[in-house]
Amino acid sequence: MIKAQLISLFFIIYVLFSIPLQGVSVGSKSALSSQSLVRFLSTDTNNRILGFTALEDGFLLEDNTTSCTFDGYMPASGLVDLRGGILVLKKDFTLSNTESSITGGVILANNHALFLPRAVQDFLLPTNPCFSIQSDGVMQMGSTVQSVDWSLSDSYFAASSSSAGSDTELKIGYFSGSTVTTTLTQELGTLGVNVNAVAWHPTKRYLAVATSSLVLNVLIYEHRVYNGTLAQLSSTLLSATGLVLAWHPSGAYLVVGFSGGALNNEIVTYAVNTSGVIGASTTINLSPAQNVLGLSFAPGGNKLAAGTASNATANVSELYIYNFSGGTLTLTSSLDAGATINSVDWSPTGTFVAAALSGNANSIRMYDTSATQVKEVASARLNIGLDCNSVHWDKTGTYLLVGGTNGSAGKVYIFQWDSVAKTLTQIYDRSTDLVSNAVRWSRSGSYFAYAGGIGSTNEVFVYQGASSSICPLRFDRATLVCKNDIVVTGPVKFSNTCKINATGNKITFASDGQLIGLPGSSLVIEDAWLYNVGSFQLRCLTNTSSITLRNCIISLDGDYTFSQGSLLFDLDNKIIGTNKFIYTSALGSTIASNSKLYFGDGITFSYAPVRPNQNLIFMTDKTSQLYLDSCTLHSTRTGLRLSGGTLIIDDKVTMSSEGKNTAEALWLDASLDVVVRSGAQADFFGVIKYQ
Repeated sequence: MIKAQLISLFFIIYVLFSIPLQGVSVGSKSALSSQSLVRFLSTDTNNRILGFTALEDGFLLEDNTTSCTFDGYMPASGLVDLRGGILVLKKDFTLSNTESSITGGVILANNHALFLPRAVQDFLLPTNPCFSIQSDGVMQMGSTVQSVDWSLSDSYFAASSSSAGSDTELKIGYFSGSTVTTTLTQELGTLGVNVNAVAWHPTKRYLAVATSSLVLNVLIYEHRVYNGTLAQLSSTLLSATGLVLAWHPSGAYLVVGFSGGALNNEIVTYAVNTSGVIGASTTINLSPAQNVLGLSFAPGGNKLAAGTASNATANVSELYIYNFSGGTLTLTSSLDAGATINSVDWSPTGTFVAAALSGNANSIRMYDTSATQVKEVASARLNIGLDCNSVHWDKTGTYLLVGGTNGSAGKVYIFQWDSVAKTLTQIYDRSTDLVSNAVRWSRSGSYFAYAGGIGSTNEVFVYQGASSSICPLRFDRATLVCKNDIVVTGPVKFSNTCKINATGNKITFASDGQLIGLPGSSLVIEDAWLYNVGSFQLRCLTNTSSITLRNCIISLDGDYTFSQGSLLFDLDNKIIGTNKFIYTSALGSTIASNSKLYFGDGITFSYAPVRPNQNLIFMTDKTSQLYLDSCTLHSTRTGLRLSGGTLIIDDKVTMSSEGKNTAEALWLDASLDVVVRSGAQADFFGVIKYQ
């Protein structure tokens, strides 16, 4: 009996541990199928792409905690949006067409190949831009979060909520760079007071607050970091609810948007002195009355955009553009948007105003203020199927952060703005179970916060997503096969043993492009023309890494320094341009048997290792050739000894040594064969030793 029970128990344990973890499996190993864009979530495990599945529009991973395994036979088209997550290959993976692209993340290839597409234009690697969004913390609020704003640095942010019962309506969060801590709380009055908006002063630690209070509805606090307090500096009262705030870039004025009512004073400009004290005010009356929901100054502060709630009266504007001078607003243009404008933000680098609108149709819009009459940019109108509640530009005016809601759910988007084509391209989205009422980039653009609430869950989330940089793409045990020219737009990293087979195509480095060998890695680049190489764009991260160049041309666009690790030149390699190739690594590099390293017209090969070693350029045997053609070979006082192989001198070659004696000479060893081509000339400067 006991034996039977034990057998049953072991059987149950076996069954339980044999059940696979839940995840999204796409496709089948026995039948053909076609898939539109597939989304894999971080909450799912064991995500898989199987068998005979044609990914017509590509796939995306939710964030850097998401992983997916490719175990299919069919090529993929469209976007491969890794978002910092992990793609595991169990088979070779092919990107098939001109619309394919790939963003930053990790590809664990397990010695499989990734075939890049044959395209009409250069293929970007990684696709620019890409975002690796990482959750860094959350701050709990007592009720629905209405507003959020970052202080002068990335260290503090303020958030406000509607009436919070026993909790406080205003909180200050401290952000360490990886975690969030509630550091200050402020009760704004009796039950029923909503704190609708917060806004930090552009240059001081002053925090403006707008409330629904009938006692004090606009307040200015000073955040005194040195003793961890909020000190009230001034306040004012207007018999209306304060809904939105905007500081003038000078900090000398605070503009407040109020609820429309009998007083008809919807936009009020307050003078604020350097001590944070509110002074004289001017008012704007909208007729008919409208709630002012969005305010934003133009760069320099000479204009102000205001967005309002829609009015049932026909032909009433929801977008207003004012000139601003000395605290006075003068209306210059307005536009009937046909829907409530919940938020506006003026691009920090141009004349464009982004707006978030209610209504699922066309809820993100862009307006051009460069002409006398404000006009919508038709090419930038987007329908994302949500009510949009908040928009905010990053400091570069390149990335637009958007928060929206659909019933009880929400979503956060990042769009890239093309100011030439005047289009918005979605590069990130994240679903949330909160109604997303407010979104905000930090001042540096390295982080963003989004806030909202539903039921008893009301929170502010902080995410890392550097808006002004490109997240890296890392390959592990991978072979990249290029069927077309590629452009390296950001950091591409390699771990363990990897290869790039360019099949004769050009690899061009953009300004931020880098190919980086990680510690312990071995990267082979073959049949490639490496173009626009300069600085450290092709490098080993440590001395434990190596790079093999096989049948490659390196075209220098600036002085290039190889500072760590080792190089192996295999078969026929050329370095061309008019700049310096500076060798400073403490490790040796090799010209292999039956191989040639050619330095062309105008190049200076400067041997300057960080440690005194004359023997770091190693030639395997007589078939290893160092070919100098109309170039300069230079050595520092360390000296350079060339031995064992063959040195070829063609046209006019300069050999220059900084050595002060024979021990520091540029030394052509007796074991080195020297071939001087017909008509060649060698000029010697400094201490040159020839046996």
